[in-house]
Amino acid sequence: MSSSFELDLDTIRMESIHAIKELKKPKLVLILSGKRKSGKDYVEQLLIERYPDQILSFRISAPIKCEYARRNGLNYEELLTSSQYKESFRKQMVEWSESVRQYDPHHFLRIAILDSYRQNNGHKKPIWILNDARRPTDLRYFQSDENEINLDNNCKQLTIRIRSDDSIRIDRGWKFTIGIDDQTTECGLDEYQQWNYRIDNNGGKDELLKELSPILSEIDMVISS
Repeated sequence: MSSSFELDLDTIRMESIHAIKELKKPKLVLILSGKRKSGKDYVEQLLIERYPDQILSFRISAPIKCEYARRNGLNYEELLTSSQYKESFRKQMVEWSESVRQYDPHHFLRIAILDSYRQNNGHKKPIWILNDARRPTDLRYFQSDENEINLDNNCKQLTIRIRSDDSIRIDRGWKFTIGIDDQTTECGLDEYQQWNYRIDNNGGKDELLKELSPILSEIDMVISS
């Protein structure tokens, strides 16, 4: 990584930390994690449908794709899809983003929060969802002793691990790829055991909603308080 890029990262870090401290904080943060094709996006979709206009959703992968596309002259919108176009650049994006994270572990997470907040009236949303936690540092960022984000003491955090059998993931289009599925971006939370909830997503919508039922009850209690 060049010294000029490191200087850029330092400037962005200082500005983004200050900006995040000024945000109106949520009542609840939901942190989703799971392997490729486990159904994180679908779980997020169901939650947004159930709680319209109350959820601010953000993904660490969004600013990664945006910045990588800008630096390499790629189609950002196409990188947001599940297309082969995105898959053909995934390995290079992972390698580049990991080099940035080594310098500043929260760089992309901060940008993801700020971009979504500014674009989606974040001050009106009592629920925040991180769609794609991938490593322990992503979880620690929202803990009560993390001064950088400065969450309110009464803000509740729920960590949710979404699991699907490999055979189901294959049916959804997943194929094990060396250099992707064996890297930290996919395996960084494999040994983590302190999830608030573990959700099995091997069936249809009704089965998934049944798995989500206790989480929905917790959400209802928080937003009605």
